[in-house]
Amino acid sequence: MQYISKYGYKYIIIFAFLMFVFLAIDMFECFFVTVFIACVAFFRQRESVKCTDKSQILVPIDGKISHIGVAEFEGQSCTKVEIDKSIFGVGVLYAVCLAKTVVLKKRHGLFLCTKMKQSNALNQRALYIFEDKGFKIYMRVIAGALSRSLELEDKPEVSPGDILGFLGSGKVVLFLPKDIKICVSIGERVRSQSTLGYLETRSMNA
Repeated sequence: MQYISKYGYKYIIIFAFLMFVFLAIDMFECFFVTVFIACVAFFRQRESVKCTDKSQILVPIDGKISHIGVAEFEGQSCTKVEIDKSIFGVGVLYAVCLAKTVVLKKRHGLFLCTKMKQSNALNQRALYIFEDKGFKIYMRVIAGALSRSLELEDKPEVSPGDILGFLGSGKVVLFLPKDIKICVSIGERVRSQSTLGYLETRSMNA
């Protein structure tokens, strides 16, 4: 069982080194101990769940549901769900469903606060396309002000709960089949790998 994300190893090592150096010279001990503990907590991760229900869609990251609605995406009418990543939540990004085909598209950009309207167009972002048995799920990952890069993995296929990367701050936007049954509400705080909703049988067999 792994409790710390591999994406945080280099930062934890750096702050651990600085902490021991300043402990040795008896200067700023409290500050660097606090920073080290905060760094370890920031990069913690949860054990991946084993999901056997193929219709279940999981929450990809800790955060708050900021929007649920209908939107057009890639020429299709979809259910759009936005999750604002909480600063103190687990930043590990998990796969939301079983997919035999996965496509990752990245785009470089800025690191503005995601509360700014311009961030959706200007910030660094990536798009995952999950496809299996005729249905497609799109997951857009938008970096926030505390992110210095998008740490994402390009995998050919995934199972629910597989680790896809790390997001320090930002938002995740899901474009789901229109007839999905949503199990969350706007303003609700959600944990990664909890249930977001369920696909209808006709969507899975389309």
